[in-house]
Amino acid sequence: MSVWPHLRHHMSCHPNATVSDGKRTQTYEEWLLDIERFAHKLRPHSCAAILCPSPWHTATAYLACLASGTTALPLPADHPIIARDHLHLVQPSAILTEDDGVLTIHPHQSKPSSLPAIHNAPALILFTSGTTAAPKGVCLSETNLMTALSDFRGLLPFTPEDRLFLSGPLCDADSLISLLLPALEHGTSLYFSSTFLHPTRFFSLLEREHITICYGPPTQWAARLRFMSRQLPLRTLLIGGECLTPPLADAIAAAFPQAKRLVGYGAAETSGWIALSEAQDGPSFSTVLRPLPSVRITRSNDSLRIGGARVMMGYLERAATISSVQAVWESGDLATITEDGLLSLHGRAAASRDPESVQDDTFAIESALSRDPRVWEVQYRPGISPDGKDAVLQLVGAFVHPDELRAVWQRYLPDRLLPKQIEIVDALPQTPNGKHLRRSYAT
Repeated sequence: MSVWPHLRHHMSCHPNATVSDGKRTQTYEEWLLDIERFAHKLRPHSCAAILCPSPWHTATAYLACLASGTTALPLPADHPIIARDHLHLVQPSAILTEDDGVLTIHPHQSKPSSLPAIHNAPALILFTSGTTAAPKGVCLSETNLMTALSDFRGLLPFTPEDRLFLSGPLCDADSLISLLLPALEHGTSLYFSSTFLHPTRFFSLLEREHITICYGPPTQWAARLRFMSRQLPLRTLLIGGECLTPPLADAIAAAFPQAKRLVGYGAAETSGWIALSEAQDGPSFSTVLRPLPSVRITRSNDSLRIGGARVMMGYLERAATISSVQAVWESGDLATITEDGLLSLHGRAAASRDPESVQDDTFAIESALSRDPRVWEVQYRPGISPDGKDAVLQLVGAFVHPDELRAVWQRYLPDRLLPKQIEIVDALPQTPNGKHLRRSYAT
């Protein structure tokens, strides 16, 4: 069975579940009718770019693409330069936008692409966030998506009694594959927010809308906790997209002691999360996750090699045609595999500048500095010089002068790694998906 008939069957079993964005509400039954009407209009198109500010319309367009057999290309509507570059690369036959609140198809006069043809049309093309390099187009098949749904079944705690909060833009694997599709399969109600809410408004909205499940990368959770004034009855917190530092894990546990806290690890190349773990109460949490059933994980030169039916068809730029069952993707993440087959994450291989010292790893540096309660958010950007002195350290916290942060560094880390450029900022730069934007300042 392909993805859409499978989802349609499960959504039909929960006709009274709802989708809402605060302005309007539909039942699953009503939403299904809208999706299939729009899918009928889409059928002449082989590939459609989705360029909608509203995550509701993005989700509707994405599901309509699945229903019509059209390759979906979700793009960040709030980052037009990024969207333009990706449109130019893919050359879809249609662009889906919202005009006066109505989902609309605009035929796109695509030019001959310089890319080799993909022999088997993908169900979905996602661009990576580009946190460590230029974004790449990831081609995912129906098999990738169905295998992901099978992996998540029984592991993600979605039920018909829950309400999931999803914020835009819905153009990443976590939101579309690890959250939206499993929620629809289980009849979970959805609340869409058009923008990343400022933390001062975030908690009041969760309370008002009776949200029980909420997702965010560590970057967002760190910002949210700074403005949390009271405990909320969230049932499940989902965390993914970046390594979770032990101090932040402890802070989340203290803020939500009654909630199940699930940490996911994966990438667009692996159709969303491929490993999952429930954070336990107690001493500082260690990012040790259990691989999901279909996933094969091995190590190569200290980084991860991931195989199985979850691995992408290939990068758009390379037009890979290998079977996804035989594919192997090598991640840039440093990790070890325990005797029990669990995955222990240590950060990005690309972040390491000094192979003789684990303390030169970005994740280790940020985790060490986060031990100080005055450090709210921190980002270490490695330089490219041999001594690493052209690195940049940015911090959000209760500090007035960089010298105060140098004192914190000297408490936890060796002086030889201290970068010359230290900045105290109001907020850290983010990608469209809310992750830390990790690029070196050095040239």
